[in-house]
Amino acid sequence: MAKRPPVVHYRLARSSPAIKVLTTGSLVFILVGIAVVLGYALEQTGLTPTGIGTHYAGGEDPTGQELFFALSREELLRITHVHTFGMGMLLYIYGHMFTLTGRSEETKVRWISALVLGLAAWLGSLWLIAYVSKAFVWVFLASFLISLLSLAAMAVMILYEIWWVKPRGAPPPQAVAQGRDTDA
Repeated sequence: MAKRPPVVHYRLARSSPAIKVLTTGSLVFILVGIAVVLGYALEQTGLTPTGIGTHYAGGEDPTGQELFFALSREELLRITHVHTFGMGMLLYIYGHMFTLTGRSEETKVRWISALVLGLAAWLGSLWLIAYVSKAFVWVFLASFLISLLSLAAMAVMILYEIWWVKPRGAPPPQAVAQGRDTDA
C-alpha cells in the first residue's frame, strides 16, 4: 500500500486576523505588480505577435516609422537575471500561500506546475525569439497567458480560503493519522 503524502494542517482559514491581513496585503501587492507588468508589456509590444517579435528580435514597427534593434545578449542576460530571481521569489511566496489552502494535493500540484512551466517557457521564449525565430512569439503569448491564468486562479482560491472558509478547528488525531484534513 502506497504511503499518503503528508497533509498540511495549518490552513489560512485558521489563521489569526493579522496573518489574514498580511497574506491578503501581500497578494494584493503581487497582483498590482502583475497588472503593472501587463500594462508595461502592452505599452512596449502591444502584446501582439508582431510587436513582441520586433521588440526582442528587432525590425520595423508595423507603421514603418520606427526601426527597432534586437536586444543584445547583455540586455537579454540582464532581463533573464532579474526575472529569474523575481519569478523564483514570486513562485515560492505565491505557491506557499496556495499550499496552505484546503484544495486537494492534486489541485495544488497542477496549478503550481502550470505556473512553473508558464514562467519557465515565458523566460525561455525571449531567447528563442531573439536568436532562433520570431515564430516563438506564440510560445511567449501562450506561456504568458498560462502564467496569468494560474496566478489569477490561485489568487481567487487563496482569498476564498482566507475570507470565506469557516474553519472547524484543528483536525482530530484520527484524521491526522489517516492523512485527512477535516476542513477540506
